[in-house]
Amino acid sequence: MQGTLSVLDSFFCISFAQVNRQGNVMAQQSLTFQGVKSVDQVNKITTALMMLDGVDSAEVGRHGADVDGRVKRETLINAIDKLKLGVKVS
Repeated sequence: MQGTLSVLDSFFCISFAQVNRQGNVMAQQSLTFQGVKSVDQVNKITTALMMLDGVDSAEVGRHGADVDGRVKRETLINAIDKLKLGVKVS
């Protein structure tokens, strides 16, 4: 019985981590950057990503970003390109 509860507990923890507050399934996407040279650029990228509909969170650094939410990868890349920072995103 205790082993069964452990398996169920693990299942619920994994499932809960993939659902946001509204009950929608979330997806995580990773982006890789080349050419980010300053904190100002990181802040601009963070703001641009967080302003997009469907983005729940974004962890951004000089070398890339991890974005949680329901948004197309192309939309994320376009938002960064529109900043015209000279950053290559892949």
